[in-house]
Amino acid sequence: MRNGVPLLELRAAQLPGITHIPHGTSLAFALFIEAARRDLPTLIRVHKELFFLQKEGDFLDMVDQIRQALRLPPTERSVF
Repeated sequence: MRNGVPLLELRAAQLPGITHIPHGTSLAFALFIEAARRDLPTLIRVHKELFFLQKEGDFLDMVDQIRQALRLPPTERSVF
């Protein structure tokens, strides 16, 4: 469990201006971190269903920060 603490700190740092983390938010942070391990189609679905208040590009940028901390490759996004 302690291995995930730095990732929770990284996720919290991605949301500047938040001074209080309401009850249940740490669970959302943990869910975000777990989702970051998944493939792009799954991430797009997670974004649409759970994290839709963020722009998709911003969401994927934050996912890539978590993936970098986990030593995983960045998401493979098509460039238009």
